[in-house]
Amino acid sequence: MGQGPGQGPASRAETEKVTRTDRFYLTMVSDAGRRNVLIASVLGSSLAPFMVSGLVVALPAIGAEFSADAVSLGWLTNVFFLSAAVFLVPFGRIADMYGVKKVFVTGIGVYLVSSVLCVLSPGIRFLTAARFVTGIGGGMVFGTSIALLSLAFPEAERGRAIGMNVTGMFVGFLLGFFLGGLLTFYVGWRSIFLLTIPFELLAIGLIFLRIRGECEISRSRGLDIPGMVLYSLSILLLMTGFSSLPGVTGVAVVGAGIACLVLFAARELRAGSPILDVRLFTENPTFARANLAALLFNTSNFAVIFLLSLYLQDIRSFDARFSGIVLLTLVIFMALLSTPAGRLSDRISPGMVIGTGVVLSTAGLFILSFIGTDTPILSIVFSLAVMGAGFAFFQSPLLRTLVSSVPKDMYGLASGMVETMRLAGMTISIAITTIVFTFFIGSLRITPALSGEFIGTTQVIFRIFLGISLCAFLVTIFLKRRPAGQA
Repeated sequence: MGQGPGQGPASRAETEKVTRTDRFYLTMVSDAGRRNVLIASVLGSSLAPFMVSGLVVALPAIGAEFSADAVSLGWLTNVFFLSAAVFLVPFGRIADMYGVKKVFVTGIGVYLVSSVLCVLSPGIRFLTAARFVTGIGGGMVFGTSIALLSLAFPEAERGRAIGMNVTGMFVGFLLGFFLGGLLTFYVGWRSIFLLTIPFELLAIGLIFLRIRGECEISRSRGLDIPGMVLYSLSILLLMTGFSSLPGVTGVAVVGAGIACLVLFAARELRAGSPILDVRLFTENPTFARANLAALLFNTSNFAVIFLLSLYLQDIRSFDARFSGIVLLTLVIFMALLSTPAGRLSDRISPGMVIGTGVVLSTAGLFILSFIGTDTPILSIVFSLAVMGAGFAFFQSPLLRTLVSSVPKDMYGLASGMVETMRLAGMTISIAITTIVFTFFIGSLRITPALSGEFIGTTQVIFRIFLGISLCAFLVTIFLKRRPAGQA
């Protein structure tokens, strides 16, 4: 690039300003550069959902091979979400300090290692440990993919890019269900993880060969290790405790998690280079409200699939295949509408799109709150379609709004924080469901003979979720994007 009028020869200091971050941005000037980032991000973001849904389909085969009980099989999925939640914010902060691309590609590498470990698993405990490793990779990828896109794309195109990334996640989830069943039946459950290896290698190769430079924006270089340990321990205790409610142990573990969270907040207020600057929640209303909206929205939505799965199979006596087709309505509409919703948030106020998403989700919950033993299947399909549309209109614009509310040197942290809120909401959603079922039905097995009790309990849960969804809507009313420079 040439010198401007009146400028002398570039000094050594001026030359050194072309840092690795500058090279990253220069790469992104071209459409080809942005396209490569988008492909790598979508590939990375679709791998974990593919493995999660494929694993769910393969659980009976895994249980038969390893003679594993239901609790052990349940941990195969739970340990991934737990591990990812624990590491999301720490790795998001590390990405801001040492390189977003570096952490992202390391996460894909961890996926690759965990896939090989899953393929070679000799037993259920080894497989569970391998899935924990996958969660560590998830903490790296989920906490940086949105940050990577936000750095690569200008704000006018950011919503579309994030929408395509979210679409990739849902497509991965759908393919996991379809291909997971076929692969398990014809080849074996290990082939699910074997299939991901070429795509992991493709993503790694694309990043190394086509995306030049690095993106280190944060000037801070001090890593608050004690703060990181306290944060990770608090998230671990909170999510484990909520999963054990309403038992006494669960209450005690949640209490310990809250105590650790208080200690963490107190430490971060004094830390010179905090993992999470807790002042963001008091000084940046958009950041605080967006995270609260994510927590409330996912709390009100996540357990719906679980409840309807029990309803369709145990109360209405439909088989698993038919029930699965009905429930996929939700994910199909998420996948179809996430990119258009992201593109729409580039053209009009993202807050309006987010609010529309919450309204649609609330409408779906309202329909389900009147569910009965003879509710038409088409009514359930319609409610799931409306909720799927609501999720699509909520997720992409919210991510865009949240990232735009903080400076560039906090993009990784912001991405990790909102993903943590999403996983926490999912955990709380299941905890609420468990507590209400325990109160009304106890430990009785769900059968058509208990249809009256089940329907009554499910209506109570849906109405609780309806109230939480209304709270999420109230939060989004006051959600306005704050310029990053003011964060």
